[in-house]
Amino acid sequence: MTFRLAALDDMVEFPYVATCADGAFSEAYVELTEAFVIEVEGQPREPWPEWTQPSVIQPWPATHIRYWFAERRHESLPGYPVYEPVFPGFPATLTDEQADANFERFMSTRAQRIDQLRGFLGRFHVTLETSDAGLRKLDRWIARYGAFLTVRETGGTSFDIFLPAWRDERLGQNVIFDLATFIGEVVIERNPDVPWTAQGGCSAVG
Repeated sequence: MTFRLAALDDMVEFPYVATCADGAFSEAYVELTEAFVIEVEGQPREPWPEWTQPSVIQPWPATHIRYWFAERRHESLPGYPVYEPVFPGFPATLTDEQADANFERFMSTRAQRIDQLRGFLGRFHVTLETSDAGLRKLDRWIARYGAFLTVRETGGTSFDIFLPAWRDERLGQNVIFDLATFIGEVVIERNPDVPWTAQGGCSAVG
């Protein structure tokens, strides 16, 4: 006899299937399809969850003239190294093995990524430091330039799933990722009992 449980998480609606056959139990996140929704809820659902739709970049509204110079400074982005996990995709749908591989990629490259960030910020005369004074200077840089690193998207958010890859218009998301990594290192430096851990297939402090 085989038991099968199909469900959608209440919060993020990741499709989940658990089976038990001959005493062996297995569970996995699966692809979200209309057929799966019908199986769980008995009928199709509209509108379809936004995050399942393809990521599409939308133009930002026009910025005030005082921001134009700051925006143009990001012409220095081309050539910034792209971060790519071993297994891109929704973190909660990755297997433990895939999540572990992604975490190992993050841990083995984070020092190099921070060095790349240090070189990039040097073009703005910002020295990457973990001191309070250094962090205040970095905070001022983010306040002035940070908004121009991201893209305005409809559908799925590429920053969460690394798809499409962070190239071309999405290149700035690599800088955001490296900034987050640096801040994580600062947290750990000041709280040695707080390590890097893998949560849900992504890298996080916890």
